[in-house]
Amino acid sequence: MNVGARIRKLRELKGLSGSTLAKKAGLTQSQIAKIETGVSKPSLDSLEKICDVLEISLSNFFATNTGESSQHITELIDSLSGINPEEITHLVKFIDGIKKHNH
Repeated sequence: MNVGARIRKLRELKGLSGSTLAKKAGLTQSQIAKIETGVSKPSLDSLEKICDVLEISLSNFFATNTGESSQHITELIDSLSGINPEEITHLVKFIDGIKKHNH
């Protein structure tokens, strides 16, 4: 996996510029540019900060499926943290209803 390319793709999906990502992550624009172009690799600390800004967990960052639809799935999974079991049941029923309607 190309870490820099993954960061760039996720950043672009979020509609962030390199300078905005850098500022929010407490890094320099030069550091982000070097990471995205593969000139340097981010430290774990920097990658955690970048992932926080991109609103993605480290484990989801390293997931192998990196398409745009998988980004939406990742965002959905990340947004599920903190909801109660009853809300999950309602969400599953809602999704099942959408799937049945589309088939």
